[in-house]
Amino acid sequence: MNDTPRAQFIHTISGPETDIDLTLACLYIAAEEYPVLDVTAYAERVDEFGERAKKHMRGSGGTYDAINAINRVLFDEEGFAGNRKNYYDPANSYLCDVLDRRTGIPITLSILYAEVGRRTGHVFDGVGLPGHFVLGAGRSDARIFVDPFDRGGLLTARECRLMAGRMLGRHPGDNIGDIKGDRFLKPVPKRSILHRVLNNLKAIYMRAEDHHRALAAAERIQLLSPDNRDNLGDLARLQAGTGDSPAAAESLARYLELAPHDEDTRAFEAALKAIEDGQADIGADLA
Repeated sequence: MNDTPRAQFIHTISGPETDIDLTLACLYIAAEEYPVLDVTAYAERVDEFGERAKKHMRGSGGTYDAINAINRVLFDEEGFAGNRKNYYDPANSYLCDVLDRRTGIPITLSILYAEVGRRTGHVFDGVGLPGHFVLGAGRSDARIFVDPFDRGGLLTARECRLMAGRMLGRHPGDNIGDIKGDRFLKPVPKRSILHRVLNNLKAIYMRAEDHHRALAAAERIQLLSPDNRDNLGDLARLQAGTGDSPAAAESLARYLELAPHDEDTRAFEAALKAIEDGQADIGADLA
């Protein structure tokens, strides 16, 4: 098998959802940025955290016991913390940097926490709140939520809904009945978690006008979500900006193919025509 980081990433995400190893997938994302990265060594570090957490589980062996043990290892012993000062540093999205620097953003700290939890035999599901990411454990009325960005603090479902409401511009006294439908509290699939990591990187690099790194993130999002139209639009722009007009034309054609019949797609049609007419710069057409 091809052993490039991209090929290894594809191999890792190609199986059933339950078989995806988030630790390895995240490390193969990082390995494109750090070509000599020792993926095995970093994965073993996560294994070691899991083994230590298991040794700390002296109580019932239930969810709360696991949370206490994981919190002790990650936050008390290892000193992990949310990176509030440099939140948009791309290193916060690379699991190897999170492990080395002991800091990260909500989604990468949640991935680390969930992966350590998995090694103790406990399942922590990703929960994608608007503008934040936490973990859920348990089922139905017994479900509890953990915020690894806040040193593993516990949240109730109501607190999560209120947090979602604040991010959506609601006030505490507002009716949050539509949020109570728990659309934000449902477990996030592993591919969607990886999509979110890569989308963070894409956005950071696009803002920095680092087109090649942004393109690498967009390409991997495309592997995870082939019909994601937002990413297809970004992908086309980045492909054209880095000189790959044939690939940009293909992405634009797929974007238009997926468009609803009543959507105004004139800007994208003009961009596709510009490429077909030999104009490589389509950025203005898609701005």
